[in-house]
Amino acid sequence: MLTKVNRNIHLNSPKMHYPEYQITPAEPDNRKCIVFAFDKSFVRYFSVALSSLVEHVNESKKYDVLIFYSDISETDKKLITRMSPTNVSIRFINVTFLVEKYFGGIKFKVYGIWSIATYYRLLIPFILREYETVAYLDSDICINDDIDVIFNQLLPTESASVAGVRSAAVTIPNYDIEFFNYIRCDLKLKQPKNYFNAGVMLFNVKKIDVNNFRSEIARVTSKFDLRLLDQDLLNIIFNSSMKALPLRFNLQVSSYARIVDIVEGEIKQEILNGIECNVITHYTSNQKPWNSDKPLFSDMWWSYAKCTPFAIDLYSKKNESKIRYDCLLLLSENKIKLRYLFYFVTALFFSSHKTKYFRTKAQLEKIAAIKKTMEALQNPHL
Repeated sequence: MLTKVNRNIHLNSPKMHYPEYQITPAEPDNRKCIVFAFDKSFVRYFSVALSSLVEHVNESKKYDVLIFYSDISETDKKLITRMSPTNVSIRFINVTFLVEKYFGGIKFKVYGIWSIATYYRLLIPFILREYETVAYLDSDICINDDIDVIFNQLLPTESASVAGVRSAAVTIPNYDIEFFNYIRCDLKLKQPKNYFNAGVMLFNVKKIDVNNFRSEIARVTSKFDLRLLDQDLLNIIFNSSMKALPLRFNLQVSSYARIVDIVEGEIKQEILNGIECNVITHYTSNQKPWNSDKPLFSDMWWSYAKCTPFAIDLYSKKNESKIRYDCLLLLSENKIKLRYLFYFVTALFFSSHKTKYFRTKAQLEKIAAIKKTMEALQNPHL
């Protein structure tokens, strides 16, 4: 049973004995699969990721998609399953008892927008032992190429346990000094520049010792106050055994894509290559295409969203979110003006403040546009 204790999810050690549980590949000769993990609140957004995936599949290939869940309705399962062509196998794996089985006694911290579902990916090395390589994907993504190409990035014969795209905080000097110091000092990573975003990961399953993995999960969750939860946890455990993926496999919209115009040199070229040859676009941060107009490449997300059975609902929720966001901006106008003036000055001395300056400037421009629209509605003859 899951119980919330002081912002932690405490998994009680079950008294009953669970048999060994392994997922068998959908095709005997295909030892690679794609895993998504989410709860019922993310079903509609996942459908967009799936829509983008099936848009780019190769008809001559077979695709094995597993969905780790705990509370998705049968109706939603049917709607999702109907989205897939015949060469894409979709299976729903209820992991409720598996979380208890493998992580009983461990306290998992959750807060804000996160739920216990963010930790479901930790089950991959335990229940997918019959696979060689597993791609874990967050649901707030768009896939813009045949997803099968990602498996060429980490072969079973390689020594790395996992692979992922490194965070902008560790690849771009002075991009986020505070977070880089958190990675280096609080998480105590021996190789802080290996810190990766866990929203797109490859697991080299056979290279991971599950007994040691579970012990490390227990140790890390009890010793560290993890700001980014499972992402921090995975980085601590695999810091010295990760392989860096090219940026095109996880173009993080809230960081890399947003700052391409203010960086120079090799990193600028890498970002441009990541945009031009993009495989996965990842809508990181709390601002998503479905609740804000701010994320770059939102039009891309909506082009896939309209092909889902949840399209009407997604559009209606977007309008509700937009109204709430506009109201919040208007109520916060004076605070935003003060922040704008502050960053206008400090950006001259701290390059890391340039992004915040442009953000507050855009917010003020948005407020001006909202006021203009409101004035036009109040005075239709002007």
